[in-house]
Amino acid sequence: MKWGGIMKRSYFNKAKADADHQTDSAPFFIEKGVLSAGWSFKDTPEMRVEAIEKIQTFSDYRKFFDETSNKLGWNKKWNNQSVHYLFDNLQAGDFVWLKNKGTYWVTQVPQDPKSMFKFDMSEQFMAADAVAHIGPLEWIEVGGEDTVPGSVTTAKGRLQAAMQRIDNGDESIDFDNDVYTTTSLIAKSAIDKHNNISLIKSEISKTQIFNLTGAIGLEDLVAFWLYSEYGYVVIPSTNKISTELYEFVMVDARGRTGKKIYLQTKNGKVDLYTSDYKHLLRDGVNDEVWLVSRLGAIDGDSTLHFVRLTHETVERHDLKELISFIFSKDNEAILPPLVQVWLDKFDWK
Repeated sequence: MKWGGIMKRSYFNKAKADADHQTDSAPFFIEKGVLSAGWSFKDTPEMRVEAIEKIQTFSDYRKFFDETSNKLGWNKKWNNQSVHYLFDNLQAGDFVWLKNKGTYWVTQVPQDPKSMFKFDMSEQFMAADAVAHIGPLEWIEVGGEDTVPGSVTTAKGRLQAAMQRIDNGDESIDFDNDVYTTTSLIAKSAIDKHNNISLIKSEISKTQIFNLTGAIGLEDLVAFWLYSEYGYVVIPSTNKISTELYEFVMVDARGRTGKKIYLQTKNGKVDLYTSDYKHLLRDGVNDEVWLVSRLGAIDGDSTLHFVRLTHETVERHDLKELISFIFSKDNEAILPPLVQVWLDKFDWK
């Protein structure tokens, strides 16, 4: 189906409903072929009766939301709620991802969500907090962490709303007379594969590889690069240590230097400061700290994203070094899986 060149965007739905966000709605969404963002108005029997009497269309639902919020003093603004993303922001042709028991699923919205609005006060829809929903939808199973882009794998932890767009940092790609984000093109590929439609490789920029690898993929990539360039290897047990300061500790495998190498990577817009890491450098030892922030700044410098910190200096590096490492034929055998999986899916330019 074509949508006239309108950008196909990707959203993520956490599928955690009710006021405490403890109801797992993902299995219900998949089984029933629906999508909801809560706000079922099931709090009291009186509210349910009133909702059933007044709500048949999306316009009715929106009016009831405002009236009920004002009447009960909830002070809830429509534009701050996930139902706003579902019915106002989501468009025909967009994709929605969710996670169900460790597996990622995706669907493409075939029509304007307002025209797909349904209101069902039956017990099963109330139990899933999915009284107000859109459907029918076909949910396609994509796979585990190694089969979906990083924008998807990191969504559940980083998004504030129950449903929100996840591909704002993606490149726009013209493909087959339509326009996609990188994340949406992966969604389309998964759906086409499910429907036995021949896959056609699209051309995208090599810089987009970071959008696909996600946080863990970037962490693994830098570790593999450090091994290739300097012979540094990870101490496996340090990857299990709970610390926000670094991902893991490495040692120099080329000789008994005694030095430790610390690595911190951020595959998003997170600012890092070398002053926060200087205390890791021991006196009399040539310890190092490597910092990578793909979209954030280091030490307030918006052009600085990749550095080596030692006692003597802050050594500037370039993310292009990682890109060259990825796309060098000599390194195919030592690339981490979360990077390697994407190389055959596109024509990289």
